[in-house]
Formats: sequence, C-alpha cells, structure tokens
Amino acid sequence: MSSEYTFPNPFVPEKRRLKPNRKLIYGLCSALVFLLLLFAALALYIQFDVFKSPKLIYLQSEVSTIESWSQDWLKLWEDWAKDGTLNPDQPIHSVLELSDVQIDPDASGEFPPDLLDVIAKSQLVMDTQEDAGNHQFAQKLDWYVDDTSFLGIESAMDSEKVLFRIPAIYDKYGYIQAKDIDEMKKRFQMGAFPKRVVSLQEWLDALGMDSDEFSRLMLPYGKLYADGIASEQVTLNKNGVLEEAGTSVKCRELTISFSNEDMKRLMSVFADKLADDQELQNKLYDRLLSTRLLISDSGYPVKYLEKEQFLQQWKQLAAGFKQVASGQTLRDGLTMKVYIDRHHRILQRKLDFDVKDGVADEAVTVKLGSWKANSSLTYTLLSIASTNQQQGDKEEITFLHTQEVDDSRMQGKVALNMKLHPEDQAVNETDFSAQLAYDRKTLADRETSNYHFKIRMPEEIPQSPFNYEGDITVDKTRQDPYVTERNSRIRLGIYSAEDQLSHHLVDFKLHHTLETGAPVRIPLLSEDNSINLGQMSDQDMEGVYRDIGQGIQRLAQEHQELLRVLGVPAALFDRQGSLGESKAPRSRNKLST
Repeated sequence: MSSEYTFPNPFVPEKRRLKPNRKLIYGLCSALVFLLLLFAALALYIQFDVFKSPKLIYLQSEVSTIESWSQDWLKLWEDWAKDGTLNPDQPIHSVLELSDVQIDPDASGEFPPDLLDVIAKSQLVMDTQEDAGNHQFAQKLDWYVDDTSFLGIESAMDSEKVLFRIPAIYDKYGYIQAKDIDEMKKRFQMGAFPKRVVSLQEWLDALGMDSDEFSRLMLPYGKLYADGIASEQVTLNKNGVLEEAGTSVKCRELTISFSNEDMKRLMSVFADKLADDQELQNKLYDRLLSTRLLISDSGYPVKYLEKEQFLQQWKQLAAGFKQVASGQTLRDGLTMKVYIDRHHRILQRKLDFDVKDGVADEAVTVKLGSWKANSSLTYTLLSIASTNQQQGDKEEITFLHTQEVDDSRMQGKVALNMKLHPEDQAVNETDFSAQLAYDRKTLADRETSNYHFKIRMPEEIPQSPFNYEGDITVDKTRQDPYVTERNSRIRLGIYSAEDQLSHHLVDFKLHHTLETGAPVRIPLLSEDNSINLGQMSDQDMEGVYRDIGQGIQRLAQEHQELLRVLGVPAALFDRQGSLGESKAPRSRNKLST
C-alpha cells in the first residue's frame, strides 16, 4: 500500500432577547469549527494500517469519518448538478408561477372582500434565463389579474450592457453600456450598480482548493494533533453501547481525556504553528483577494485589505488564540467519548466539560453524531446542553433528524427544540420547537413529496403569541433529460398559543419549470426600441422623465378600479378607466422564447 494518502477535499448569512451564555456559545461555535478543521487535518496524517492501540484506533476512526463526509458531500453535489440547479456548465431557463392565492376571510382581519377577490385572481410569473458561464442574464416579472396583464418589468445583462423596461409605463428599453456605468454612478450619485453576472464556476475558482493543495496545508496540523495525544489519554471499551434518541447500538467506546495542561499545551502548539505558517497565510489571502476582486468586478466594490494588514490581523488572531489557551476557564479539562462501529466510522462524539463562571460552574455537554438504528433508518443529532450547577437551571438546544430510505421512498422527521432562559427575570424560561415531517416517493420519471411542518413559539413572550402549522405538496416530473416540472401547493395555518384555536390562513399554488441547456435570449436593441441612458443629455433625460410620468398617468387611468381596490390614492385618476385589454398567454406552463 502506498505510503502517501491524499485527502478528498470536503469543500467544493425592543430588547427582549433569549439569554444563552454568550461567551459559552461563542466558545462552543469556535471550538466546533476548530475541531472539524483539526480532524480534517488529522485524516491526512493517518494511514490505513491495522491499528491495535486505543490511540491508533481512535485516529483511524477520525480518518474514516472524514472520508465518509467527503463522499456524502460529493454525492450531494452530484445530485444537485444532475437536477440542473447547480450545474456551472449549463445555462438554465426557469419559469415560476404563483397563483390561486386563497386567504381565509375569518383570518384576514381588515382585508376588504374586493381586495381578497383581486388577490385570488392574481398571478405572478417570473421568467428567468441565465448563462453565468457566458455572463448572460435575462428576467421578466409579470403580474396578471384575471388573466389580464397589469404590470411587468424586464431586465437583462451581458458582458457589454445592462438593460431594463417597464412596458406598461414606457415601451422603450433603457440600457447602460458597461463602460459608462462608473460615469452614470457619478452623474446621478448612484450607489452600487450591477456590471455583470458572476458564474458559480468563478466562485468555485476563487474559493476552491484542490485536494493535493489542501492536503499539503493541513497535514502538519494533523501531525501536531496526533503527536500531541499521549497513549495513556485514550482508553477503549470494546463492549460499548450507544443509547440515544430511543435507540441502542452496540459499538466500541473510546474515551479521550484532556487535562487543563493537555488543553493548554495543544492550543499553544497550534497557535504557534498558525502564527508561523506563511504558506497557509498566503493561500488564504490569495482567496480573500480573489473574492474581493470578483465582487468588485460584478459592480459591488468592497474595501480592500492590504496584505500587511491581513498578516497583522492573522498574528493577532494567533496571539489571541494562545491567550485563550493560557487563560481557559475549564474546571477539570475535557472528556471526549467517541462511539465507533466495526468499520471505524464515528457514530457519535460526546464532549463533557465544566466552565468556571464566577458564582457557579456551568456543566456543558455537546453531542454530534449520525448512526443507523437498522439498515434503512438513520439518526442525525446535534445537541448542546448547559446546566448551572448551583441553581440547577438547564439550557438546551437539540436538532434531531430521523430518515428511513428504501428503493423508492424516503420518509423522515426533523425536530429543533430550544429551552433557554431569557434576560427578563419575570420569565423563568422559554421553549421553542420546530418540526418537519416529509414523505417522498419516486416512480420512474415522477416524484411526489409531502411535507408537514409545525412551529411552536414561546408562550411566555407576549411578542410571539402565535403558533404555525402548514402542509406542502410537490409533484415533480421530468419531461425529458433537459426539462423538469414541479407543481406545488402550500397551505399555512396559524393558531393562538393562548386558546389553541386553529385558523386556516393562506393557500396558494406554485408551478415551476426548469430547462437546462436553453440559450439566453437578450432583447435586440435598436434606435426605435431603446435609449442609451449613459449617453443622454440633460434635455433628453427631461423628455424621458416626461414620457414616464405620462405612462404612469395612463396606467392609473386604464386600471383605475383595480388601483382603487389596491389602495392607490385617487388623485392619480383623471378619468374613468378599466382593466386593459392586454391578455396574458393562456399556456404559460410551457417554455417560450
């Protein structure tokens, strides 16, 4: 077996607040990120030999788990790309329609009946074409009322120009050439203005890192961690049992103990390595610079950070990390239990430690794991619990996902539960829970999915007196290898947390068609159908303003009754009007150019 091992790269947003211990939360988040990177680095150091000591069994388990994660991420990426939504090499044409919006009159409050009628007869259609690889983008958003066109807006962009139009107000396209954008921003005191479409592949190129490069950068940190653990710190129970979420799984149980001195030593060694690792610093700065240039090039300039400033901040970060290591507030170090199966895959990782908090210690338990109860049922858990050892108050955040899969069906439940202590001393504690159940069936080129969700808001906080419940059904069909169609129905209900009375709130339909490989069609411009906003004189601009004002007046007159229902001031109306005669296409479910 080769002595070299290449690690597969796993990488391709009134003052009544809940009061989890902020320092504790920040510390936990930082620790989790640090551990993930650390274990990824460790995977580069360990080889696939037959390990016998508890320490080497533990290290091999970290390797196997990182490899499994990498394979899962790769499969997820391939599934997304196959669906067409994240394929950086293919242009896409997407048509999304929202229609049949029904609002329960009993739950609509002060909405007048004629407004509810307009909402029910309305339809929003968003037609989007995008070829990010060639920096082309075109979009139309239309609002129809009773199959009659009311208002729409068009926009498009390529590497040479940006254009837009609102046909109901002004029938010509206004466009700005890319070379004139900066001058336009100065002339009209504009802020950021889009210059071009940034492709997904450009983001991947700016942020990504190949496996060999990632391996070379992370290998020293894996070695530091492996060398920093003494054999006597790791013990093995060959007859361990993982008991969690009502399941019981036979496994091996590894216990890794870190005293306060062990923690200080490891963190100090890593802090020194980070401070001296010029190659890592250069690579990270190169990615930061590439990202900044990409964002600025798209029309949204961001502040430039000189390399000297970056290196100085990096040194400060490493020094701060070392200071935390020397002043860490753990009472008796940290204990990590790792439950592994016979394939050296980690089923669950459990961290236990006590944080010194002045008056009273906080006993903290963190659990992170994924395991199978049987061949088809998988559990995924993330749990953070903190108990005040003096008062006995417990704060806890738990995320649990159960999923059962067979050949043609996938069922599961997702639950997020939070029990926290707010700052307001008049409220002892608050409970928040969110639940989602789903059932997806696949047959040939058709897939049907049903989702039911429920959100329970804290009853103790007057600002959030309602709970929410709803259903989503999705029917997905693939017409051919390039076209996917989805028909969805969404129902949302709301009920009072006080009286538990249920009310049907809103019901609507979504239709989505996605076509891959279709070329983007940017409108052809001529002197008759467009105006160059970047080359206009002040006199020309005044004429355009006048025409736009007349277009707004004309729209108000033609749709007077509709605008009255929508609450637009009657001062815009000069004479009686009616809904216009421009009819919406009867078949918008099919793609058209």
